[in-house]
Amino acid sequence: MIKLTDKMLCALSTRGRYVAARRMYTYNPAEKVVHVWERNVELGDFEEVTRQRYDVEAQIAMRGCKA
Repeated sequence: MIKLTDKMLCALSTRGRYVAARRMYTYNPAEKVVHVWERNVELGDFEEVTRQRYDVEAQIAMRGCKA
C-alpha cells in the first residue's frame, strides 16, 4: 500500500510527479494509477518498483491539500 503525504498529493495533482531522495512518484489521472520508481545507481536511471490504483483527486477532496 502506497502512503502519500499531503505534500505528495498536491505535487501529484498539480505536476503529475513527486521526486524524493531515492524515489519518484508519477500519477496518471486518466487511469488513476500512481507509479513508484526507485533510483538505480548502477544504471543511473529510475526503474519501476510498483504501481497502484489511487484516486489522488478524491484523497485531496477528503483530506484537503496542505502543502
